[in-house]
Amino acid sequence: MNNDKTIKIMIDNYFHELVVINSTLEIFLSMKFNKDWTKISLISPTYFTLVRKSLLDDIVVSLSRLFEKSSRSDFNINKFCHTLRKSFNANSKVLNLIDDYEKYLTGLAIINNLLIWRDKAIAHIDKEYFGDANSLGQDAPLNIDDLKGLISTTFKFLNDIYYDFNHEIQTQLYYEYDDYKKLIYLVEKSK
Repeated sequence: MNNDKTIKIMIDNYFHELVVINSTLEIFLSMKFNKDWTKISLISPTYFTLVRKSLLDDIVVSLSRLFEKSSRSDFNINKFCHTLRKSFNANSKVLNLIDDYEKYLTGLAIINNLLIWRDKAIAHIDKEYFGDANSLGQDAPLNIDDLKGLISTTFKFLNDIYYDFNHEIQTQLYYEYDDYKKLIYLVEKSK
């Protein structure tokens, strides 16, 4: 397979992953902070509590998969940067984009915190955190601004590379990620 074609496929897949993650995060945040969701969640508190937990678990696992160490996966962002670097060894613009992005990622606490949540609370049960979500949140905080920053910076990096290929850019959210408002409207109307 042509290297440019491989890279384009990889970028498309990363875009898809990030759009799903970002849309999931926006829905999770709306359920957590939107007063309309607060009203609707009272109709079925158990259901909406489990949905929120599932959304958060999905966000953590999905982001962890993208940013885990190169040795754990063939299609994480670190391996993608390595592939780009090999493919564009003469293109200083792309190399500068990679350098800047890798500098951004270096030592980023949110990545380590995501991996801790995934490995010690979601994928496995760690005795240190079993039944003690507050302690996990203190040791490895998942700050919303940090999550959004990681997603948007990665999206910008991918868009910069993608533009170099296609002279196009991608959107960060599903077009109708907020269609949950229809559900809220129907529930309110049925009362």
